[in-house]
Amino acid sequence: DRDRDRDRDRDRRDDRDREKGRERDRSERDKDRDRSSRRDRSERSDRDDREKERERDRSEREKERERRHRDRDERERDRDRERDRDRDRDHDERDHRDRRHREADDDDDEDLLGRSTAGTASAAAKKAEPLSLEELIAQRAAQEAEAAKPKFLSKEERAALALQKRQEEVAAQRARMDAQRKARETLEKEARDADGRALREDRDRRRQERDREAAAGTGSAAAAATTEKEQEQEAKAVRERYLGKASDKRKIRRMNEKKFVFDWEATEDTSVDYNPLYRERHAAQLFGRGHVAGIDVVSQKKQSSKFYDELLEKRRTQEEKEQEERRLERIRAKEEKKMHVDRPWSEKPLDDMTDRDWRIFREEFNIKVRGGRTPNPLRYWSEANLPPEINAIIDKCGYRHPTPIQRAALPIGLQNRDVIGVAETGSGKTLAFVIPLLVWITSLPKIEREQDIDNGPYGIILAPTRELAQQ
Repeated sequence: DRDRDRDRDRDRRDDRDREKGRERDRSERDKDRDRSSRRDRSERSDRDDREKERERDRSEREKERERRHRDRDERERDRDRERDRDRDRDHDERDHRDRRHREADDDDDEDLLGRSTAGTASAAAKKAEPLSLEELIAQRAAQEAEAAKPKFLSKEERAALALQKRQEEVAAQRARMDAQRKARETLEKEARDADGRALREDRDRRRQERDREAAAGTGSAAAAATTEKEQEQEAKAVRERYLGKASDKRKIRRMNEKKFVFDWEATEDTSVDYNPLYRERHAAQLFGRGHVAGIDVVSQKKQSSKFYDELLEKRRTQEEKEQEERRLERIRAKEEKKMHVDRPWSEKPLDDMTDRDWRIFREEFNIKVRGGRTPNPLRYWSEANLPPEINAIIDKCGYRHPTPIQRAALPIGLQNRDVIGVAETGSGKTLAFVIPLLVWITSLPKIEREQDIDNGPYGIILAPTRELAQQ
């Protein structure tokens, strides 16, 4: 019965251990699933943005094609209209020419027939009478009809009208732009005056405050504290600007987590400090499953199991001892394997690193990488496979471990790939791109002839400021 009870307790402990292991695995899977879902959502949003951009480009191309078709149709209609005008103008010119010939013939006949009455007609023409109201109305109607007729312009006249219209549009646009520029300059001047006035007022106010603090006797310490606080705030703002603002994640309590812990340890008992009764505690030995009230149940189980183990050790046969030894060996091997898998990344070789280890490594050094098929970051200088000369220089300079920007950028640069690194000042960005450049230079042949100088330099570095160029 004792053996069965002991085996049952041992099985229960093993079940609890297995249940805890399953809970840990389940929590890890939930975390991985959450990360993968967030990554899928981000990829889906990027895909939707790209699809919207393509749809927008497609609509723009369709609009451009329709506009070209409209322009071509408009040009064809203009050509047809111009062709019709030329045809009508030629027809009118022929009619006008025929009419003048007929009028000239009629005038000749009248001259022959009425040469005798020329003097009388001239005298009557000199006495011009005023027009009547009906004639004035008829003359005005004829003028309106003449003005309503379409007037055909030549190509030179149309070009002159178009040029004049374009000049008027350009002049109006230039006047509008000048007015906008003057309004913008006036607004900028007012803004600069307001900013300068605010800066002067702020500077005067700070100067007055410093004078009052110096007069009160708290000048040096308060000014130093204020300057240090301002520098910390400025550095924090720069970090948030380039590295992003770190948001405090709210801890989500799961349903299986304990809200209150009622277990206590023996070290938490402070009564041994003042009560001699607890210093010489009597160890009561009970048989079976009984326990002493007021004493830790776990420690009592350990003591009772120790007693039972010693008793069973005396009663076991050699075969049972070997079987128990094999069982304990399997348990030790299982625990060692678990400890081997759960080792930190600093104790693992490069080949044993898993995706979870690389994820922990990036989070530990605050490394964030975006791109396609980016290599894993660098852990140690020895894993970079650099030439011995460069390794000697690094050891001589005293660089024991790479910085976070160097860990992320060096593997990408050594693959001759493009990389854009963002890090704060003094984080080792210069060495992050100089080392791949030096590795590339050492692989090139040395320029010994003057004819090879025209091939260009080994490498080129662009620096925006003089200080960086000197560095």
